[in-house]
Amino acid sequence: MRHTDKKMAKQLLLVREKGYNPWRVGVFSRRQNLRYLIIVLMIFLKANSEFEPILDTALLGAIGVIIGAFVNEIVFIFRISNGWPFTQKITDWNLVEQIANGEERP
Repeated sequence: MRHTDKKMAKQLLLVREKGYNPWRVGVFSRRQNLRYLIIVLMIFLKANSEFEPILDTALLGAIGVIIGAFVNEIVFIFRISNGWPFTQKITDWNLVEQIANGEERP
């Protein structure tokens, strides 16, 4: 069994216990904080830019791509929340607990 299986099983049990909350699950995770920082820095650069027009356009394009990817991820997280009740019904929670405890899968 891989270490990531155990970690993911523990996370799944935690979500089951506390309920699926899109804001807690993904929007404000540590991984996202770097993206927020990049967006803020790029917007700051644009606001204070005295770049050539071609660099200005490239910076605006990059800001658009990053913000678009961010919005797409948020929409994805909220769509998963709509299917959470079904996921709870079909998940074999005994198997998830076994994996979380480090036991071998059958």
